[in-house]
Amino acid sequence: MINITILLPTRKRVTTLKKSIESLINTAKYPERLQFLFAIDEDDPDTINFLKSSHYPNQTIITFKPMGYENIHKYNNTLALYSQGKWLMFFNDDALMTTYN
Repeated sequence: MINITILLPTRKRVTTLKKSIESLINTAKYPERLQFLFAIDEDDPDTINFLKSSHYPNQTIITFKPMGYENIHKYNNTLALYSQGKWLMFFNDDALMTTYN
């Protein structure tokens, strides 16, 4: 069962993205109940390759033609269509979760 779907658009920030994801997993009471949905621009092979080689819980990678930050709502709205969780959580690739459970 998936409780929380995390919508996470990102672009060319692998180092901060990794820290961000790990903070969510390490503070979750049930990390296996998280779903990670990533929006990546198709011209960002480093991030795509990083995520393809990772094994985050219930992860899906959706690639897009670049739309720019001003269209972040389009990335999030598309990701939400793939959600399987009871709750949606919008998160940034440079944010850290510090609260447990």
